[in-house]
Amino acid sequence: MSDSSSYFDIQGKGIWEQCQNTLNEEDILYKGVLQFHNKSTQFCLTQYELFRFKKNGELKKIELLTTSISLLNDNTILLQKNHKQVFLKSTPQNIKFWFEQIKNKCIQNNFRLDYDIGELIGQGQFANVYKIKSKKNNQSYALKVFQKVALKNLNVDNVSVAKEIQIMRQLKHPGIIKIYEVYEDKEFICIVMELMQYSMKQQKKRHTEHQCAQIMLQLFMVLQYIHDRKIIHRDIKPDNILYKNQDTICICDFGLADYYNPMSVYQYQRCGTPGYVAPEVLRDQKYDFKVDVYSAGIILYTLLVGKQPFAAHSQNKVVQLNYHGKIDYAQVKASDLCLSFLKSVLSINPQARPSAYEVLHHEWFFKTLGESNYFQLLNNNGQQVQPIQPISKEIQNFQAIQSMMDEEQDESSNSKIQIEIPQPTTQHRTNNNASYQSSIPQQQQPQQQLQIAIDNIQEAINKIKINQQVRELNYLTQTLHMQHKEMSGID
Repeated sequence: MSDSSSYFDIQGKGIWEQCQNTLNEEDILYKGVLQFHNKSTQFCLTQYELFRFKKNGELKKIELLTTSISLLNDNTILLQKNHKQVFLKSTPQNIKFWFEQIKNKCIQNNFRLDYDIGELIGQGQFANVYKIKSKKNNQSYALKVFQKVALKNLNVDNVSVAKEIQIMRQLKHPGIIKIYEVYEDKEFICIVMELMQYSMKQQKKRHTEHQCAQIMLQLFMVLQYIHDRKIIHRDIKPDNILYKNQDTICICDFGLADYYNPMSVYQYQRCGTPGYVAPEVLRDQKYDFKVDVYSAGIILYTLLVGKQPFAAHSQNKVVQLNYHGKIDYAQVKASDLCLSFLKSVLSINPQARPSAYEVLHHEWFFKTLGESNYFQLLNNNGQQVQPIQPISKEIQNFQAIQSMMDEEQDESSNSKIQIEIPQPTTQHRTNNNASYQSSIPQQQQPQQQLQIAIDNIQEAINKIKINQQVRELNYLTQTLHMQHKEMSGID
C-alpha cells in the first residue's frame, strides 16, 4: 500500500481489473516481456490500457487514464492507483522504452523537472491557464491547472476531471486542441496542451458573411466529428473557440462534455453558459447533440451582429431571455440565405433544428464560399477526419419530387413549394483519397424519378430507425457491462 494518494483514487477499488480473455491484435500498440513479481510476464499496451497475461491464459488489465506513473532508478516502472502499487522491471533500455510508451497515457508527477511556467494567459471558474516551455525541446505549450482544494470547494468530483481528460485524449482532430501530458502533485492537476494565439472572445468586431461561413464550416465540421463519437460538448462559446492562426479555429475546454445518453441522464444535467445554452437544457427537457448546434448558432449571430442575442444587464435576465429563445433577427444585416440558415440552427424546437451533419450541406455554404472552396475546406480535414459524405441520393430525390410538382402546376401559379437544398453538382466520397468528386445524375422520366424517390426515402427512413435502435441497445448493453465489471472487479 502506498502512502501517497491521488485525486483520482476510488475507495475500495484496486489497480487490476478483470477483462475478457480476448484481445484484438489491431488494438495492440506494443507487446513484450517485463518482470512482474520476479517472473517474466507478457504485457500488451493498447490506447488506454495495459494488459497482463497470466499463466492460465487469463487476462488482467490496468486502465491507464487515472494511473500514476514514475520511473524508479533505471530499471523499474512504478504504477500507482487506488492506493495500490505495481512494479515492472527489466533492463534500463527496455524500461526506458516502455516508460516512454506509457507515460503519456498516465498521470506523471515530475512537472517541474520537465517544464518552466510562464505568464498567466487565461482564467476560469475551475482552472487557470499558463504559458509554459518544455525543458526538453524548448517548445511552448499551454498548461491548464486545477487546484485540488478549489475543485473540492466547488463540489467538482474526480469523475468529472477524469472524464474531461479521457475525452480530450480520445479526440484526434485538427480542430480540437491537442492534449500532450497530464501531471499531478499534492496541490495541483496539470494538463499540458497545444498553445493557441487568441480566443474568439477577444474579437469584438462584426464579421462579413464570407468570414462567418469560413468559421462556421470549421466549427460544424468539428461538432460533427465529436457527435459521431457520441460526445456532446455542452459549452460551445467564444471563450472556448481558439485561433491557431487568422483563418483556423480550434475548440477547447471539455469540462462540461459528456457521452450521449439516450435517456438524457447526465452527471450534470443543467449546464452550460447562460446566453449560449439551448432552451431545452434550461427547461429541463431531454436533449441531445443539437444543443451544440444551437450554441454554434448563437456564435454565428454574435459574429454577424457584434453582440449576443440575449445580452442583458443581469445574469438572471440573460437566463430568462435564453429560456424563451426569442431572438431579434432584425439586427442581422445579411442575405436571405444566411438569415434562413441562422433561423434553422436557432430553432427553439430541437426536432426542427438540423444536426451538425445536415448543417454542413446547407446551401449557404455553397453560395457564400463557392463550391470548389467549400470542398477544399472539407478535404483539408480529410486525412485526419472521417470525411463528410454529402447526401447526394436525398438531394436527387427531393429534386425529382420538386420537378414533378413544377410540371403539374400552372406556370402562373404563385404557390410553388420551394425546398432549400444545395444546387451544385452531386458530390460523393472516394474511399482511396478521401476527397470529393463531381458526378452528374442520369436523366430519367418524371414518373420514374418520383417512384425511385419514394422508394429511396422510405428505405433511408427505415435504416435510420434501425440504426437508432441499434445504437441505443448498444449503449445500454455497454452500460450494463460496465456496471457488472465494477461490481465484480477484483485485484
